[in-house]
Amino acid sequence: RFAEISARHSNFVGFTCDDFSNDLGFFTPEFVAQMSQAYRAIDPNLAFLPLMYWPGVSAQFFDQYGPFLDGIMFHFRCESNPRRYIENFDPRNFDDYGECMRYELQQVRKLAKGKPVLCGIYIYYYEGGWGVNTPDGKQPQPEFTVRDATQKCRLAHDYTDGLRIYGLGIGHPAYAAMGDEARRWLREGARWGVAPDREMRKR
Repeated sequence: RFAEISARHSNFVGFTCDDFSNDLGFFTPEFVAQMSQAYRAIDPNLAFLPLMYWPGVSAQFFDQYGPFLDGIMFHFRCESNPRRYIENFDPRNFDDYGECMRYELQQVRKLAKGKPVLCGIYIYYYEGGWGVNTPDGKQPQPEFTVRDATQKCRLAHDYTDGLRIYGLGIGHPAYAAMGDEARRWLREGARWGVAPDREMRKR
């Protein structure tokens, strides 16, 4: 159905599948190969970028599924156990949290081997790693969320090919701040995903 729509409407260029990496028992490589063959027969330009989380992104995944995908939608949730590579990692520290995001995006970009990677970010408080934790463990003030959103937005721009935002309504100040970033990139002609890899900071 998506392919039939995209063949008629040039602005429909791709689709995703939510929580794809959590349901690989259903979405086997054989199933996805058949799906890919079917929609590409109708519109070979339609792109499929399944939504993936950190534990599911691996070299094995790309070996098995890579031929049938046009890229991935990687949703960042700081799930790579950053204490392994960031000394004294503190989830309440913006610098530490940013280093975790940078690490994961660099690794995903390498594994994708040139296929597009879009970054999904969460713009709301979630104790457990979907945003910088507040010092007191309570809901953050708006300025805290704005800082968290802006940092994620900038890192996604540096290391990936696009951005998907999930969270608070567009009336929240975080969206205005991210909009300012997007307008600045347009003015400066700043390209997506061109930041060089760098070694992780150690404290």
